Amino acid sequence: MSSPVSSPVLPEEPGSLRSRYGQTLTELALSVGSNCVLLDPSGAVVARADPVGAFNPGLLKPTCRYFEETCLRMRSEKAAVISPCEAGCLFITCPLKNREGETEATLVAGPLALVDTVRCPKPEPGICSPMRRATRARADALAHLIQAVTSSLSELSLGEKLAAEKRFAARVELTSHLRALRRSDSPAEYPLSLENSLIDAVVSRDAAKAKSLTSRLLSHVLLAKEKSGAQTPARLFELLTALSRAAVRAGADPAYVLRRNGEAMTSLMRLYGENVGPEELSVWFSALLDDYFAVIGDAASPRHREMMSAVRNYVLEHYAEKVTLEDAAAVADVTPPYLSKVFKAETGVPFVTYLNRVRVEQAKYLLASSDSSLGEIAKATGFGDQSYFTKIFRLSTGVSPGRYRKSGGQSGT
Repeated sequence: MSSPVSSPVLPEEPGSLRSRYGQTLTELALSVGSNCVLLDPSGAVVARADPVGAFNPGLLKPTCRYFEETCLRMRSEKAAVISPCEAGCLFITCPLKNREGETEATLVAGPLALVDTVRCPKPEPGICSPMRRATRARADALAHLIQAVTSSLSELSLGEKLAAEKRFAARVELTSHLRALRRSDSPAEYPLSLENSLIDAVVSRDAAKAKSLTSRLLSHVLLAKEKSGAQTPARLFELLTALSRAAVRAGADPAYVLRRNGEAMTSLMRLYGENVGPEELSVWFSALLDDYFAVIGDAASPRHREMMSAVRNYVLEHYAEKVTLEDAAAVADVTPPYLSKVFKAETGVPFVTYLNRVRVEQAKYLLASSDSSLGEIAKATGFGDQSYFTKIFRLSTGVSPGRYRKSGGQSGT
């Protein structure tokens, strides 16, 4: 496993990375107003771009320990990170993933300074100057921009890209909460008032508020863990229990909630054993809330919820292939007529309409982010025939694929 890191970089590897990401690197540097560098898996800088648009393809092995640690850490990261170096300046780092989900390069933008003067004992030549003054809000916005750009360049599936976006959003929200708590004189480890507000939000079926309050509670738990070093997820178990009781009060089936809560506790212990990042926990809690809201009140039965989840996941994974109602029914272990009836009742549209909507959304992405021909996009999104693709796309968006591309992603009215 260590040979790719210790072996010398082959000439074609940095050249390939430069050709694939060089233009994007230069455009980001100009847009951000700061240096942008591209690291290969060994941590060597294979390309640099500065704020005036100059591009330097020279190979460079950074001597700064911070850069080495950043490169190693980013191999396991799944979304953009804003992190300070030891001198106090901020860098935005984001992994570039291949189809297998492995980090093939790392993009680093910065440095950004939150104060007027940042003193670094040993600035990295070609990387650590000039220093761009920025607010934390600007750094968050830039990180989101870089996350979106690198996501469009990666070879991950649509589902994986959406998951990375969720992780990034959760990371920004948690970081904001944690910064506020650290500034507080005596932050509570687990404020019961917030828990009561969370229960009220679930009972009133306010999903957005419930997720926001869950993130705030999670930040309190994470700060307490940060201060004490304790690994016990006892407070998180309390949060799970509070959510399950609120779901029952809101009308969810008690038998389902009891079983789901037991599964959640087992899953939470596994996540703690894997030492996942805070944003992974936040996304996990958000998904749990989605499960509970799906069975609250007049929502689908547990059986229907599991069936719909299996079908939706199947569509996301296989939309580029020939997908039929019979295929989806086999995945859900039901008959095609039964799936057709339930799917229409739960989504409001027939299965084929839903499938085409997923395909059109991916086609929009490809039209806006690639130079692929309409025929190639039709095949890549499962439509196969270009004329059929054009027909469905026009019905969905009000414009043809070609006009959509020329208008920069603007649909008709």
